[in-house]
Amino acid sequence: MTQRYANLVIDGLKSTWSNWQALISGTVSIQRADAYHLGVDGKTLHKKTCVATGARAMVGSAASQMLPPLCAAAVSLYGYDPTAFDAQGSRKRGRIYIPGLSVTNMQGGRHTAKDGLSAQLAGAFSYMQNRKMDASASLNERAQLVINSRKFTQNSPVTHVRVDDLIDVQRRRQNAWVPAITTTAITPQS
Repeated sequence: MTQRYANLVIDGLKSTWSNWQALISGTVSIQRADAYHLGVDGKTLHKKTCVATGARAMVGSAASQMLPPLCAAAVSLYGYDPTAFDAQGSRKRGRIYIPGLSVTNMQGGRHTAKDGLSAQLAGAFSYMQNRKMDASASLNERAQLVINSRKFTQNSPVTHVRVDDLIDVQRRRQNAWVPAITTTAITPQS
């Protein structure tokens, strides 16, 4: 099962890659996805890898230079609607980073890729949780993208992807700019 999750991540990203590869520098590629099966103590029981080669290869297509490796687009995952208040909201958020953005995506110190990244990652995540995990139609198993918090007693299904237009770097929190934000809902698991 762990291998199926690794494969699903690569297949999900590949499902929308043609729409966002132009945002990524041509010197950058997705190499692999690792999936971990964790025990109740949080330690790894199994690790499986899916390599992104052949039909699963994903290489950026932007001809311009890449932003420095420490600069990335911050993608926030929410287990609730971020426009509404949730008392447990701090335990229902996660974050991933998309490095390798092309310099052509920068304008006035902000990246212009937020709308494209938000829509394409929401599409990839929707694909992941609505694709059958097994060729057998009788099992009908699907993966559920969740946020797992050690301080919360339950997993929170991811419902929204949010990307803002500020590049995330180590000193971002000292920056006084207010970000422009794009939030996209993820298609619920069917």
